[in-house]
Amino acid sequence: MSNKIKQYIEECNTIFNGDPWHGGGSLLQKLNSMDHRYINDKCICSANSIVRLVAHLIRWKVFTLKKLQGDMNFKIELNSTEDWPDIHISSETEWFNLIEDLTNTQEQLIGELENMAFEKLDDIVPGENYSHGYLISGIIQHDVYHLGQIQLIYNTVSKA
Repeated sequence: MSNKIKQYIEECNTIFNGDPWHGGGSLLQKLNSMDHRYINDKCICSANSIVRLVAHLIRWKVFTLKKLQGDMNFKIELNSTEDWPDIHISSETEWFNLIEDLTNTQEQLIGELENMAFEKLDDIVPGENYSHGYLISGIIQHDVYHLGQIQLIYNTVSKA
């Protein structure tokens, strides 16, 4: 495995369940510490709830996984219900099940990266106009971006 792929795996794991440099905690740490009573709430700072953001994160991890596996036809229409699913969580069990779905998708993505050939990083993603390296970097940035939103929403709605 190349150093670049190892770096991507480390970054994915650090943001997801490690100790990220930003010091605000990992995605999994934040989600597991949240009171499920607030995860469906929205605030003035966002059109989305936490649960909707988590479902969105899952969708894009699945997209990345499918593209790394060579699926040319898999698409997500931006700003559609496929991209931003309408979801409502009614219990703590449902919340933990959604977190488990996110974790399973993350583990599948890491597994795909662990088996990826270095040469594939420069290859164009099937059905897209960018490289696999760009896609992997993008999914890491996507997690960081939405982690910030999730924390902002939670801080706002849980203190209201």
